[in-house]
Amino acid sequence: MNLNKAILFTGKIEIDKESQEIYQLLVNCNYTTYFYNPLIERNLFYEEANTKFVEGILKETNFLEIGNFNGAMINPETKAFKKIQKLEEQLVNQFLITFLQELNKRKGKTILVPSSNN
Repeated sequence: MNLNKAILFTGKIEIDKESQEIYQLLVNCNYTTYFYNPLIERNLFYEEANTKFVEGILKETNFLEIGNFNGAMINPETKAFKKIQKLEEQLVNQFLITFLQELNKRKGKTILVPSSNN
Protein backbone atom coordinates (compact mmCIF):
# COMPACT_ATOMS: atom_id res chain seq x y z
CA MET A 1 0.00 0.00 0.00
CA ASN A 2 1.38 3.40 -0.99
CA LEU A 3 0.80 6.05 1.72
CA ASN A 4 1.17 9.77 1.06
CA LYS A 5 0.78 12.61 3.54
CA ALA A 6 -1.61 15.53 3.87
CA ILE A 7 -1.28 18.28 6.48
CA LEU A 8 -3.89 20.72 7.72
CA PHE A 9 -2.15 23.92 8.80
CA THR A 10 -3.96 26.35 11.09
CA GLY A 11 -2.88 29.60 12.71
CA LYS A 12 -3.05 33.37 12.80
CA ILE A 13 -1.14 35.91 10.76
CA GLU A 14 -1.20 39.69 10.65
CA ILE A 15 -2.43 41.32 7.44
CA ASP A 16 -2.75 45.10 7.30
CA LYS A 17 -2.33 45.25 11.10
CA GLU A 18 -5.27 42.88 11.64
CA SER A 19 -5.06 39.32 12.92
CA GLN A 20 -6.39 36.80 10.37
CA GLU A 21 -7.11 33.10 10.87
CA ILE A 22 -5.54 30.96 8.15
CA TYR A 23 -6.46 27.39 7.23
CA GLN A 24 -4.42 25.42 4.68
CA LEU A 25 -4.42 21.91 3.31
CA LEU A 26 -1.17 20.58 1.86
CA VAL A 27 -1.40 17.37 -0.19
CA ASN A 28 1.89 16.33 -1.74
CA CYS A 29 3.09 19.64 -3.28
CA ASN A 30 -0.34 21.24 -3.73
CA TYR A 31 -1.99 23.45 -1.18
CA THR A 32 -5.30 25.25 -0.72
CA THR A 33 -5.62 28.30 1.53
CA TYR A 34 -8.65 29.84 3.23
CA PHE A 35 -8.79 32.91 5.45
CA TYR A 36 -11.65 33.17 7.93
CA ASN A 37 -13.92 36.15 7.26
CA PRO A 38 -15.60 37.21 10.54
CA LEU A 39 -18.56 38.59 8.56
CA ILE A 40 -19.51 35.01 7.65
CA GLU A 41 -20.95 32.59 10.19
CA ARG A 42 -18.14 30.30 11.31
CA ASN A 43 -20.05 27.09 10.53
CA LEU A 44 -20.66 28.25 6.94
CA PHE A 45 -16.98 29.07 6.57
CA TYR A 46 -15.98 25.65 7.89
CA GLU A 47 -18.44 23.97 5.54
CA GLU A 48 -17.06 25.81 2.49
CA ALA A 49 -13.39 25.33 3.40
CA ASN A 50 -13.80 21.67 4.33
CA THR A 51 -15.73 20.89 1.15
CA LYS A 52 -12.77 22.20 -0.89
CA PHE A 53 -10.24 20.45 1.35
CA VAL A 54 -12.03 17.11 1.08
CA GLU A 55 -12.33 17.51 -2.71
CA GLY A 56 -8.53 17.93 -2.79
CA ILE A 57 -8.08 14.78 -0.75
CA LEU A 58 -10.49 12.75 -2.87
CA LYS A 59 -8.42 13.51 -5.99
CA GLU A 60 -5.67 11.34 -4.53
CA THR A 61 -5.67 7.71 -5.64
CA ASN A 62 -3.44 6.54 -2.77
CA PHE A 63 -4.24 6.44 0.91
CA LEU A 64 -3.33 9.63 2.77
CA GLU A 65 -1.99 10.01 6.28
CA ILE A 66 -3.55 13.26 7.55
CA GLY A 67 -2.17 15.37 10.38
CA ASN A 68 -2.74 18.85 11.77
CA PHE A 69 -0.09 21.46 12.52
CA ASN A 70 -1.38 24.44 14.49
CA GLY A 71 0.90 27.46 14.36
CA ALA A 72 2.33 27.02 10.87
CA MET A 73 1.61 27.70 7.23
CA ILE A 74 3.03 27.50 3.73
CA ASN A 75 4.04 31.00 2.61
CA PRO A 76 2.23 31.59 -0.72
CA GLU A 77 5.04 33.75 -2.10
CA THR A 78 8.06 31.62 -1.23
CA LYS A 79 6.32 28.21 -0.85
CA ALA A 80 8.34 27.80 2.35
CA PHE A 81 7.17 26.45 5.71
CA LYS A 82 6.65 29.29 8.19
CA LYS A 83 5.87 29.24 11.92
CA ILE A 84 3.02 31.58 12.92
CA GLN A 85 0.84 32.25 15.95
CA LYS A 86 -1.32 29.29 17.00
CA LEU A 87 -5.12 29.37 16.85
CA GLU A 88 -7.07 28.77 20.02
CA GLU A 89 -7.41 25.04 20.61
CA GLN A 90 -11.23 25.26 20.64
CA LEU A 91 -11.23 26.71 17.10
CA VAL A 92 -8.82 24.07 15.83
CA ASN A 93 -10.90 21.27 17.35
CA GLN A 94 -14.13 22.69 15.92
CA PHE A 95 -12.53 22.94 12.48
CA LEU A 96 -11.13 19.39 12.65
CA ILE A 97 -14.47 17.93 13.74
CA THR A 98 -16.27 19.48 10.76
CA PHE A 99 -13.43 18.39 8.46
CA LEU A 100 -13.63 14.78 9.68
CA GLN A 101 -17.41 14.75 9.34
CA GLU A 102 -17.16 15.90 5.71
CA LEU A 103 -14.36 13.42 5.01
CA ASN A 104 -16.31 10.52 6.52
CA LYS A 105 -19.41 11.42 4.50
CA ARG A 106 -17.39 11.25 1.29
CA LYS A 107 -15.38 8.12 2.22
CA GLY A 108 -11.87 9.45 1.67
CA LYS A 109 -8.96 6.96 1.74
CA THR A 110 -7.27 8.35 4.84
CA ILE A 111 -5.49 7.44 8.04
CA LEU A 112 -5.57 10.13 10.73
CA VAL A 113 -2.55 10.77 12.93
CA PRO A 114 -2.45 12.76 16.17
CA SER A 115 -1.17 16.31 16.05
CA SER A 116 2.51 16.54 16.89
CA ASN A 117 2.53 20.12 18.13
CA ASN A 118 0.04 20.32 21.01
